[in-house]
Amino acid sequence: MVAHSTLGALLIGYMLATPLYGITMLQAYQYYHRFDRDSTLLRSLIAIVVLFETLTQVFSSHVVYDFLVVQAGGPALSRFPWTLTFPVILNASLGSITQLFFAWRVYIMSSKKLYLLVIVGGMSLAQLGFSFVVSIQGLEYPNLADVPASSSWLTTLCFGLTAATDILVSSLLCYFLYVRKSGLIVTDSVVNKLIVLTINNGLLTSVVALIAFIACLTIPSTMVPTASCFILGKAYANTILSSLNSRTRARAHIGREIELNDRRNKTLSLSFFSASRGRTDTSPSELELWKRNGSKLDEANSGISVTRQVETFTG
Repeated sequence: MVAHSTLGALLIGYMLATPLYGITMLQAYQYYHRFDRDSTLLRSLIAIVVLFETLTQVFSSHVVYDFLVVQAGGPALSRFPWTLTFPVILNASLGSITQLFFAWRVYIMSSKKLYLLVIVGGMSLAQLGFSFVVSIQGLEYPNLADVPASSSWLTTLCFGLTAATDILVSSLLCYFLYVRKSGLIVTDSVVNKLIVLTINNGLLTSVVALIAFIACLTIPSTMVPTASCFILGKAYANTILSSLNSRTRARAHIGREIELNDRRNKTLSLSFFSASRGRTDTSPSELELWKRNGSKLDEANSGISVTRQVETFTG
């Protein structure tokens, strides 16, 4: 049984998830408006995300109505509404879609280390599989008193795997961005911005999943895990959309850095040519000056290389 006193958590979770759904729709509109040249596969993926989020919002509304209105007269909640199964499946699917999307970025940024993709993908698909098992048990045992004990630890395992996968993906992306720092201020600023973006994207989903995981361990017979589930799906949808929509600013910044380094290359090359034209001898002081300028030219070329490598992160 679940006491009515815990329904406040369910209502709060729903109230937080509803505005996030509106933000998801706004971000989806911005994505389709700005990036009409993206691949059909990517645009279809976002369409699936929007569809899943809309269905989740509909089913979540029915769940809240059933708990707060239909079952409001009893001393305790005695059954699950049948619609609760679908937000669990849909949110788990959204989580896997988002995690696999960023796992692919890890694969690209790590110079295509396949084992990293396998590890992250395996963890993501494992939580998806466990979520399906929990959902099936919810359909088989609609009465709370009949739910097997395995359902509780499976739910805990799902949230634990979700949090661990999110933290792992964010950590790997930050690491592979960090190792691309060149020591140049102009290019390192690009890397720093992408690291901050990565942390921000992974923070919300990780925190929500951790809250649900801790709630499952400490207060399993409450609505806190269910409320967290409502929010988690919206967090995943907004994470993947904000990552895609941020490409406009990121690429503009990267473009400015590449243009700056290109100009530096041309200026240094022209100065070398002008200084050496018609000369057959050089003084020690001129040689030292040319060495310093040559070092600057190498740094500029290095900056372009690093910046263009990092640009793959926004692809």
